[in-house]
Amino acid sequence: MSDQPAKRPMIAPPPGLIPQHPDLESGTHKVARRQVSTERAAEIPAFFPGPVGIVAAPETGEIVATTPARWTIVLPDGRRIPILGGAAVIGRNPATPAQWPDATLIPVIDPEKSVSKTHAAFELDGEALWLHDLNSTNGVVLNGTDCDVVAHAGHREAVPDGTTVLLGNYAVRLQRQ
Repeated sequence: MSDQPAKRPMIAPPPGLIPQHPDLESGTHKVARRQVSTERAAEIPAFFPGPVGIVAAPETGEIVATTPARWTIVLPDGRRIPILGGAAVIGRNPATPAQWPDATLIPVIDPEKSVSKTHAAFELDGEALWLHDLNSTNGVVLNGTDCDVVAHAGHREAVPDGTTVLLGNYAVRLQRQ
């Protein structure tokens, strides 16, 4: 296995890679207009879906599940974020971790800034939900009914239904559907 980082796909080809046509040198191009029948226009979505099973509502931008969720994260403001498969990463400005390239990213507003930018991940493994501390600054604590469990980076902790998880001082609740 190579130690080189994975290559990212090109967004645009480098200059000179694609030969230029003399008619296109002016920078002004004619584009044919395309008309869509009213029957066909109704089939075209008003917005494009995100990861499979999750879309942003066009009016509010709120994350909405289009397939049944097995687990839901309930944020302090009452928003409910479905966990549909794979993983969900939560933080003030979460980045996609290498181990979950298709993870749902859940940005939260934490005025106290006790939540790290990429704080924790919730991973679905079959029917079980697991919590991973992603090397956060202020830690992750699962508030269970019997005792509190501190999650440590590099180890996953099982999340029972109804558990409150503290991300620093920011509390979220996990519910099984």
